[in-house]
Amino acid sequence: VVADASGHATSVIEAVRLLGVRNLALEGFFAEFIAGTRFFRGRLEGVTTEQCQKAVSYASRRVGANYASSFAPPSSLATTPWTQEFYCSSIVDYAHRDALEQDLVFTNEPFPLMFQPRDFWEEYYRSQDLELPSGFGSNPTLLMHSPRVKCVELDLNAPEPVEETH
Repeated sequence: VVADASGHATSVIEAVRLLGVRNLALEGFFAEFIAGTRFFRGRLEGVTTEQCQKAVSYASRRVGANYASSFAPPSSLATTPWTQEFYCSSIVDYAHRDALEQDLVFTNEPFPLMFQPRDFWEEYYRSQDLELPSGFGSNPTLLMHSPRVKCVELDLNAPEPVEETH
């Protein structure tokens, strides 16, 4: 989440299938969901304001990058930040890795990629002329259930604006 100078959330940086990494105003972000959708905010505990700003800066520099439909990690060979590719949770993961200068932020051990149901993912990769990958990565549920993340439900009808998060 991107915040203004007063610390109030103004937009969301996200990686979206077909659209890539984008910065979307909060109103536009919430408008993409049906009425009654419940939203949760995750806050990574033990992160300083400076580290939070560094994570947001990392993600901001990648606005315009393609979506990683292969769910591969961003390429270290990319010559500019926006020529890397990210999927939904990887932009969050790599922004925090950069900000905290750690390879593992949300887990204590690398998280193996899991493709369930297997038939769906085999067809998904086959349609892209790719092999089902093996290796490590992230997923939204993994980040949300990290012992380092505190989640709270957002009340979109509350009179107070959403405070700065990352």
